Amino acid sequence: MGDIKDLSDHQNFTYSDAAGDDLYNDIMKLIDQYASQGAISATDAVGILEWAKTTLIIMNTTFIED
Repeated sequence: MGDIKDLSDHQNFTYSDAAGDDLYNDIMKLIDQYASQGAISATDAVGILEWAKTTLIIMNTTFIED
């Protein structure tokens, strides 16, 4: 990722699942939109993605109570 100069430069992501590609590209477009408006920084974007990832993991985890 050292070659990426800003968020909009990452156009080479490919994956065999079209829905996954679409979701990735939509997320990147939103990040680029908010970053270009100055609403979020790259650090904010990473934190937001980590928060979303953690939320998805928790929402889709079945906890077994003893």
